Amino acid sequence: MLTAAESSMLTVMEVGQRLGLKPSTVRLWISKGKFAHLRLGRSVRIPESEVTRVIEESTIPLRSGVGTAAAGKRENDVEQNQ
Repeated sequence: MLTAAESSMLTVMEVGQRLGLKPSTVRLWISKGKFAHLRLGRSVRIPESEVTRVIEESTIPLRSGVGTAAAGKRENDVEQNQ
């Protein structure tokens, strides 16, 4: 039985638009097995849950302290230049 997210199937073009990719890149990722998909004749559909999974797996978490040291350095540089 399909879950609600899996019942929402997307075309290659829709997946590309959501991820900011060309349809050819989405097709390449399908051929490499990055996306589970359904093929009906020449039509390809990708469950929305697969797009969410790829986004979550590809997201790099922010390291703690990143940005704060750089911001502090810039503030010190501004103070020294005055």
